Amino acid sequence: MRTIALALVAAALAAVAAPRPVTAQQVLEIGTAGGRDVVNDFGRALEYWMSKGAVDQTRGFLYSMDLEFPEHVLAFSLHSGEIVMRIPVPRGDGPGELRSPPTQIIPTENGGLFVTTPERVLQFDSAGGFVRTWTEGAAIFSCELDGRPVVPVPSVGGGLIHGGRHFGGPPWSWETDPGDPKRYLELVMNTSMTCINGRAYVVSPSLEGEGTGRIHVYSADARERILAMPPEFRDRTSVDLARDGRGQILLLTLGALGAVLDPETGCYAVIRRNAETSRPGQVFAGVLSDSAVVFHREYEDETVDGQRRLTLYAEARRVSLEPLHRVSGEPCPGMLPSVR
Repeated sequence: MRTIALALVAAALAAVAAPRPVTAQQVLEIGTAGGRDVVNDFGRALEYWMSKGAVDQTRGFLYSMDLEFPEHVLAFSLHSGEIVMRIPVPRGDGPGELRSPPTQIIPTENGGLFVTTPERVLQFDSAGGFVRTWTEGAAIFSCELDGRPVVPVPSVGGGLIHGGRHFGGPPWSWETDPGDPKRYLELVMNTSMTCINGRAYVVSPSLEGEGTGRIHVYSADARERILAMPPEFRDRTSVDLARDGRGQILLLTLGALGAVLDPETGCYAVIRRNAETSRPGQVFAGVLSDSAVVFHREYEDETVDGQRRLTLYAEARRVSLEPLHRVSGEPCPGMLPSVR
């Protein structure tokens, strides 16, 4: 049974002391002509929201969950659309089990996988075999740094826990901010991270409490610097971080807006939908070569009492690869080299 997510509530819609400035930018659009469906099945009900960034570019896999298999993570081939792996994530309190439904699926650089909940993180190897359960500081996002799991700490300072040690901004606590569970939930839901080439990148709500102003960069044992958030995303209350498979950071939002950011130079490309050809419910979830991975949420568009009512559903039955097209600006060196 599909669950109604929202009836179109605005859905969609360098030193540590100083952020590095962003540099030259290009604008890319997600096209529709020339794209192809990876999954298009009325029997599917894919949980798109836990699959943003869940793309293994090396193997061409997309990880997601389906209501038909509520205790399995499915690996879809982005080339054939077939399910190539089913990874068990049973409910329970034992090793390899989760107390609550997963909140995020995160591929690692070595082909492994993290499946997270706010209470614990399950780690799997490249064949889908269970490796271990991680509970210390478990959060919605996690990744692997220096061979060990690392998780972000809900904090306006972009902190993290690695190897049992805390780095960065002070974590939120009931003692320092008593009686504000909504603030804690906001920090948990809006804190994201990814790991690329021996560095962890963490984004948290800004110190001013509005938007996501900075990306904090960590090595295995220290915070190194702060990377400026592209201005198009600074007023967003939530920006998810992921990998593009080429050593660069993907920025993902709720709808069809995203970016690819070079963490060394700050050069970035904005990825946006084509206003003329896009449809409601499209969610940009990652990149593969020169294409965007797009989930298509189910929706109903109807007129009630003379007014348009658009209802978006929480699941998607369709996933497609849509070509990226350059609209303006100069390309960043080495970024999406096959995009024209």
